Amino acid sequence: MQQKRITDSLRDKVVFDPDSAQVLFREAGVLFEGQIKRQFEDLKRFNAAIAEERVAILEDELKQITVDLADIQTQLTQLNDKRTTSVAILDDKQFFAKYRKMMPFWLRDFLILVGAVTRPEI
Repeated sequence: MQQKRITDSLRDKVVFDPDSAQVLFREAGVLFEGQIKRQFEDLKRFNAAIAEERVAILEDELKQITVDLADIQTQLTQLNDKRTTSVAILDDKQFFAKYRKMMPFWLRDFLILVGAVTRPEI
């Protein structure tokens, strides 16, 4: 969602109509002709700087989101592979037969490990 918002913001350009602003400055500039022209140029530079900085920040943020999404996709793929392997083991019909066959040995080893029984002498 945030990625879409940033992409949309990068497509939207800051709208500033210098011709309309110049007309307003001209109308108001009857008494302040030189000062108004200088202020108008300052306004244009300020607007360009803000727009440039905004685009740079949004592009950096978009790059980071793209990297994060790629990392998440990699992790998701790995987890899905692990899940598939786990499910395949459970689906193996011989798994339960092997489990039942080995269970007494695992149980004996566990009981020896916890000290509930002693190791048989050979």
